Amino acid sequence: MKACITCGNEIGDQVWKCPFCEQTQTGQPPEPVRQLAVWSINLKEGLPTVAGALAKLKRELNEAKSERRKLVRIIHGYGSTGVGGEIRLAVRKQLQTLLSAKKIQSFLPGDDYSDRTIAGNALVSRHYALRSSLKTDKNNPGITFVEL
Repeated sequence: MKACITCGNEIGDQVWKCPFCEQTQTGQPPEPVRQLAVWSINLKEGLPTVAGALAKLKRELNEAKSERRKLVRIIHGYGSTGVGGEIRLAVRKQLQTLLSAKKIQSFLPGDDYSDRTIAGNALVSRHYALRSSLKTDKNNPGITFVEL
């Protein structure tokens, strides 16, 4: 097996067009792409402050990039009040800033992650490892997916 040079999903050694992202394979990247599973960052762990959660987000995203990860699931929770927590809002605001600065490729709030949305289907087609998470993560406002 080899990794697709575009999306990082595993494909057969003799496959010249990735079945996930449909990109033609011209050869392997100089370093192997490590995209075997979705990497999760749990920002809820330890009940941090907003500042603590954002600091952890920054550290973990930098580590994910250095590990050449392509996709990260951020678990930020929805908030104990039932109307959306401060960490959730701050994380999504920070991700929008990173997107505008072109430091991440995209992000998809869990609220919009479903096999019934165009964005959800597109994300799953680019990251095959997500297929198994559709049942557990679908329409989950307590998570956000980030493409690095």
